[in-house]
Amino acid sequence: MLDTGAPAGLRNYFRGGFVADLTDDVIAVVLEHGARLPSPMSQIHFHQMGGAVGRVPREASAFSGRAAGYTYNLISTWIDPAEDAVHLDANHALSSAMTPLSMQPSYLNFSTETGSDRVRAAYGDDIYDRLARLKRQYDPANLFRRNQNVRPAP
Repeated sequence: MLDTGAPAGLRNYFRGGFVADLTDDVIAVVLEHGARLPSPMSQIHFHQMGGAVGRVPREASAFSGRAAGYTYNLISTWIDPAEDAVHLDANHALSSAMTPLSMQPSYLNFSTETGSDRVRAAYGDDIYDRLARLKRQYDPANLFRRNQNVRPAP
């Protein structure tokens, strides 16, 4: 769905999360910071949640945003590597402004930063620990690690 907007060769950085609803505060932050994104290729997406997603019990799968009304994706896209800092700073400012309005944990698929602390925070401790036990069982050598990696439990 998003491939056309991100052809090969472009630079991308993205962060995302969940909000309960599209409140006036959420809309104000998006309008204010969206106008400041330095590239016309950058995007802000909101995807409606609820429905069948919200009816699945939290412990039934690793997806952590079942109670959210919306998930959002803050996508910075640009061409010139010399402009990295400008675009990263703008995305960080937008993400920081969204954080107090967001539900926890965040949505890991909409995150460029995938270090172990961020992965654990995105899933929450109980889901992460369950995934780490499954990883120990099915991938103890951590062969599949070029992703939002969950390390095998000890």
